[in-house]
Amino acid sequence: MAEELRSMDAVRALRERGIDRPEGLLEHAAPSVILATCRWWDGLTGVGTGLLVSRIRGGGVADEELADATERKLAGLRAGFEEYAERFPEGSVAEPHARMQQRRWPDDQACVGDLIVIEATYPSLSVCCDVCQTEAAYTVRALGALPSKSAAVRLAA
Repeated sequence: MAEELRSMDAVRALRERGIDRPEGLLEHAAPSVILATCRWWDGLTGVGTGLLVSRIRGGGVADEELADATERKLAGLRAGFEEYAERFPEGSVAEPHARMQQRRWPDDQACVGDLIVIEATYPSLSVCCDVCQTEAAYTVRALGALPSKSAAVRLAA
């Protein structure tokens, strides 16, 4: 029964990725390998479903290759964070508080303050509003919402 559920999960995963007649791929790799290969494929950019089908027909992605892809992705996230941490050092203005409010809390009354970076420690950039003292954090995946560079650097009093 468990293997049947895994097979159904693998078929569903392949269909979600645009594969027609995914049942035929079950003869090439175990359902768990198909699911792992789908996760590997999800981390790629600029590739089509043909690569996914080809890898499954070839037996799927090896565990080492999946681990390497995960490590590369994590390293890329960390490098991106470090880049933002350099652009927005402690004491710098991340963005106007009202701008973040529009994205996250659109029904709140807009604040006139700026969000000042108080800490940049992977995986988040912590900020505090200089007017209302609201504290928030940008996770490594949310940093793209920030402008390309800090608007200003505040000097400590």
